[in-house]
Amino acid sequence: MIQNHHLVSCFFGPRGTLHKSSMTGAVTARVDIGSLGTIASWRVELLKMALAAIIGTLLAAGSAIWAHSTALTTYSDILDCEQRCEVAASGLPFPFIRDYPGMSVVNSASWTDVMFAADRFDASRFLGSALVWAIVSYLTLLAGTRLRGPRA
Repeated sequence: MIQNHHLVSCFFGPRGTLHKSSMTGAVTARVDIGSLGTIASWRVELLKMALAAIIGTLLAAGSAIWAHSTALTTYSDILDCEQRCEVAASGLPFPFIRDYPGMSVVNSASWTDVMFAADRFDASRFLGSALVWAIVSYLTLLAGTRLRGPRA
């Protein structure tokens, strides 16, 4: 093992080490990146974050199916909604699908109506909901890893 070889130090800093196999002669680099450990554990953490983002997006999209509420909104082209009106909405924690009284069935907000342009989809509120669900998913993955304990 060669500690802090110039090439490894150049790319990975002072925490880089270069290992040479005595059997094959192959040279590999390992980098200690603090609390995450080596590059292999960093990849595992990155995969956990990606999985949490996917789960969060699916949970946010699914929340529109069962989380129904109301929202205050303004539609300039709908009579009695020029200032503000209360409409049906769905999504959790931030309602991101809103009923459009001029087109949709009264007091309903659903993905199906969004696809047919009968309801309104708010992308920023959806991204906020997906972010909240992704954080919850990531914390759940971390808790599961900690409860399971270290692998042998």
